[in-house]
Amino acid sequence: MVIVKLLVNVDVYRGMTLKAGEEYVMAGGVMQQLQKMYPGSLHQTRNFEDEYRHIQLNNLKSTDKICMFRSGGIGDIMFMLPLMKHLKEKYGVSISVGTSPMYTDILENNPHVDEVFQMPFNVSYIENSDYHIKFEGIIEDASEKSQILHAVDLFLEHSGVDFTTVSSDDKCPKLFLGDS
Repeated sequence: MVIVKLLVNVDVYRGMTLKAGEEYVMAGGVMQQLQKMYPGSLHQTRNFEDEYRHIQLNNLKSTDKICMFRSGGIGDIMFMLPLMKHLKEKYGVSISVGTSPMYTDILENNPHVDEVFQMPFNVSYIENSDYHIKFEGIIEDASEKSQILHAVDLFLEHSGVDFTTVSSDDKCPKLFLGDS
């Protein structure tokens, strides 16, 4: 993930324009695509990892705001759902979630999610949060754990949760549908 400052307005998706002068968090691949489409329009300003605090469960308070994000496919978003439920029910924190525009509907009616936003996103989402959880690269690495553990367990463990203490039923992703 990189933090990029826009030098001109950039259309990313239909209905989504990134504004000149503002900073956005985006995956490196998205940045490369935008650089090809809009040469000279963006400038990487900071390294994301150096800037923000990854979640620390032993410090969580019910007043804390957690920003989590994953740009991957629908399954990747589903793997996050048990963690959201765990954090909301055990700690009572506020949870905002960013993902690709095509997957935001999966999260819209989830009672464990307080806010949903599209990626790439304005850096203010993280700046206004106490902690963040970035899920990019968790299931893609070649570590032994990623080869033997279920993705839900990998996501829980990445966030500091002892996945062996979470029941099998609570590891099952649950969707919440709206009225329409």
